[in-house]
This record gives sequence, C-alpha cells and structure tokens, in this order.
Amino acid sequence: MKNFYLIIFFFILLIIFAVIFIIHNPKVRNLAFETIEQTNSPGPIHPYDSKDPGFTIISSLDEIEYIKDLVSESIFIRLNKLNFEENFVIIIFQGKKPSSGYSVKITQVTRSDTIINVYAQFLEPKPNEPKADEISYPYQVIQVMKKSENWGQEFIFNLVVDQKIILTIPNFIP
Repeated sequence: MKNFYLIIFFFILLIIFAVIFIIHNPKVRNLAFETIEQTNSPGPIHPYDSKDPGFTIISSLDEIEYIKDLVSESIFIRLNKLNFEENFVIIIFQGKKPSSGYSVKITQVTRSDTIINVYAQFLEPKPNEPKADEISYPYQVIQVMKKSENWGQEFIFNLVVDQKIILTIPNFIP
C-alpha cells in the first residue's frame, strides 16, 4: 500500500512539473509577413548614415513621420495607407556600405509570448561580382500581419543575424 501512495505521489508531481513546463515555455509561432520594399539604394537619398545595422518598428500611423527620410517616397506613401490595426512594420537597415551589392534578407519572424525575433541575412557582394563604387544603404521593409494573436502590450524585438542576437529594442504593439 505504501508503494501505491508513492507511485501516486510521483505521478501527481510529474503532472505538476509538466504543467509548469508548459506554462513557462510558450510555443514559438511564425508570424506572417510581406516585403514592402527591399533595396540597396546608392546615393544620399536614404540617410541611415550609421555603418552599424539598425532596425525600427512602426506600429501606428503617427510613427510614420519618423522614417520619412529613411525610405523611398513611394514606400512612405504606401505606409500611410497601411491598416495598423491589422499590421505593423519592421525596417531592417544593414548600415552604410562602400559599394553596391549588399542587401538585407529577412527570412523569418517568430513570436514566443512577448519576444519577437526577426531573423535576417546581411548579404555582401561576391569578390568577382560587378558592383558600383557608390555608397549604398541596404534595407528591407516588411509588414507583419497581426492576425488573431494577443497584442496590446510591450514586446521585445530581437534582430537575429548569423544565429546571434545583434540588436534588441522594446516596442509597444497596440
């Protein structure tokens, strides 16, 4: 009889640990996104002048004005028409580059509770590839569909390149 109670006790303990594990390890979900613009424009049109990568999150129409000089005019106009109740925007900047041939490629966006990881590749020109000796400002703009996820809270956004988190920013997504 004593063994029976021990087995029941360990079984209940196992169930408790399983429930705690499930609660504290939320499922990672892929978020659907669409590329709005992907460019490596040469010249002074896009003054994201840092040589270091950067990214920004646009979660409301009011925030679009902050990026007016960082993206093309056509994208600025398109973002002004975007439904921010159903979407938010992520812009990844590779940084100021000495020539053409560089680009940003966002491969995946995931969410786990309040953590959103943006996986990107920073592509460089191949040694024998022709390139223009003009300064370029590679970036990619995506819209992320909110769908039926729970939003209306602060999120931590991580930019992940080569399997390393290189930048982290908090942002409220309504």
